[in-house]
Amino acid sequence: RRVALRPAAAAAHRAAGSQAFAKLTKVASEELKYEQEQYQTPPISQTYLKENPEWKLDNPEGTVTLTLTKETEGKTIKVQWQLTEPTDMGEDEEEDVSTEFTVAISKATGQTLTFFCSTIPQEENQRYMIGSVGCYRTKEEAANPMAYSGPEFEDLDEQVQESFDEFLADHGVTPMLCDFIEASATDKEQSEYIRWLEQVKSFTQA
Repeated sequence: RRVALRPAAAAAHRAAGSQAFAKLTKVASEELKYEQEQYQTPPISQTYLKENPEWKLDNPEGTVTLTLTKETEGKTIKVQWQLTEPTDMGEDEEEDVSTEFTVAISKATGQTLTFFCSTIPQEENQRYMIGSVGCYRTKEEAANPMAYSGPEFEDLDEQVQESFDEFLADHGVTPMLCDFIEASATDKEQSEYIRWLEQVKSFTQA
């Protein structure tokens, strides 16, 4: 059962609510201003696509996923990854950034090879490691989150591993692409945070 507030109590309640709303507006505005002043687009995010125009980036606002797509030799190659929190390391700490991503290579028939990968620090021209490789008869099967994603990559014969590595490199998965994935993943998180602050500010001012 609701209890009616006395006029004085109701006024105090409204005043407290207004103060909380005003505080939220002020804090959100200050944080937004700071983040906008500090924000810088990573240089590789601006140059990679210009230097590699065959890749088309899909980066919708309000989502957590980024997608690169290109067509080559009758196959569609789709690289997907999600935003990641920027790393704030101390002076004496080594930065170990890793971003998970998938590379799906599909034929017109729908047959698809999907590589489940993650970036690693630069080591002898290797900027990523493969966790597993899924092989699917159709795009629908490849999109099924319950589909078998293949054996552990490190359990495969070394020649098979080497062949898959060469296959990926031949289809555009390079150290520079990994640099772009890592930079755009943290940039996406930052841009979405700024967008979120703008929405909070707009809500409190409405």
